[in-house]
Amino acid sequence: MDIELIKRRLLLAKEFYHHALERSLRTDAVNKMMAIHNFHIAVEIALKAILLKYEIRSEKTLNIDFESMMGEIDKSAPEKLSYRQEMRTLNQLRGLIQHQGIEPDKSSMEEFRVLTKKFLETTYSRYFDLNFENLSRIS
Repeated sequence: MDIELIKRRLLLAKEFYHHALERSLRTDAVNKMMAIHNFHIAVEIALKAILLKYEIRSEKTLNIDFESMMGEIDKSAPEKLSYRQEMRTLNQLRGLIQHQGIEPDKSSMEEFRVLTKKFLETTYSRYFDLNFENLSRIS
């Protein structure tokens, strides 16, 4: 897999994380709901980058559910995912928001600001030998 394409995906995930971070600091329902969606999208893009880098799946077969992605990575990648249960919870909350219009509470915002960043930092380092903070459009 083309490493530049992987880096572009990871940069996109980082951008979604930062967009979520901004929205998570606002107090209205819609911004909080969008923050959770964007935290989730950041994680999902990172998971798909792992699937591609380690040739677990091809670009054409990436349309799978979140839980299946995590399972395939744990089964086939060199290391198991960190924060898997927390990302499962994020996925469940995203589903509640998307399908039932549930407003996330303030504690969820705080929790997923921290957990999503930890997940991304760990994932970038372990699977891609990249520093999350240092990855930029310039690099």
